[in-house]
Amino acid sequence: MSEATASDAVACLVCGARAWGARLEARERQFGLPGSFTYATCTACGSLQLLDPPADLAPYYPSGYYSFDGGDDGGLVARIKAAASRYGVTGHGIVGRAAAMVAPPPTAGMHAWLARAGATATARILDVGSGGGALLRALDAAGYAHLTGVDPFLGGDARVGRVSLRRSTVEQLAREAHGAFDLVMIHHALEHVPAPRETLAAMRALLAPGGHCLVRVPLAPSWALERYADRWVQLDAPRHLVIPSERGLVALAAEVGLALDASRHDSEAIQVWGSELYRRDVTLSAGAREVGWLAKQRGRRFARRANAARRGDQGAFLFRAV
Repeated sequence: MSEATASDAVACLVCGARAWGARLEARERQFGLPGSFTYATCTACGSLQLLDPPADLAPYYPSGYYSFDGGDDGGLVARIKAAASRYGVTGHGIVGRAAAMVAPPPTAGMHAWLARAGATATARILDVGSGGGALLRALDAAGYAHLTGVDPFLGGDARVGRVSLRRSTVEQLAREAHGAFDLVMIHHALEHVPAPRETLAAMRALLAPGGHCLVRVPLAPSWALERYADRWVQLDAPRHLVIPSERGLVALAAEVGLALDASRHDSEAIQVWGSELYRRDVTLSAGAREVGWLAKQRGRRFARRANAARRGDQGAFLFRAV
């Protein structure tokens, strides 16, 4: 990163300040799409923000974008993945536990957050930025009965089992269903929205009394960002509009009536092996399947150390409505 001052006309999406420090020039590297993008660090709260977002982000969410992947249709591998996913949301199952140790699923650790939030099988749960609903389908398989997902990039509304998916923003939903949910989650989607304060405020409005909000996001600064800079896999230019700092996120949540209950850094191996692909100018879409088990194990060891030092490149934050 080099030191420079961005335009005073751009306000930090996390804290509202207009004081910019280190800048970083980045490219889209998941698919190798064209364009160069400028990020800068807010000197007030430490968040990292895209200063020149494209007017139209739709081309940067192609059909192969991972959050819209409906998953495998069958076979042994699919069943093992499903077992690992169920283990992530329940904490039970010998096969799922073994599979999760080899290849942690996206649902890893969710059972602990569900328990901390008091989310029983009858809890009304909303997933913001749900994509194709993979997490909600895992909750459905685990016995949760009231499951809703919203995502403005879905092709349309749908229902799969007990999962209702809506092509909508959370702000639109908040105007229809005030106080309707016991747990509102947003997993690696807040960094994609152009107005995170409004998104968090809508999530707060959707919470019933005593409800909880679970936010999982990439974080700046982090060990991985410092090591890899513009090749950091979670920079994800230009889809990530703002990557909050921990203190910035907690302060922003407090402004909309959310008090922090618990948090942890939960970085994964991809921060290393994905960033190493980018160092070699290999896209994630082209190179991910070629990454070997040993490389992923090394990444997990780095992630564990970074998380223990609270220097991980992502975190989970459980807030309660106040």
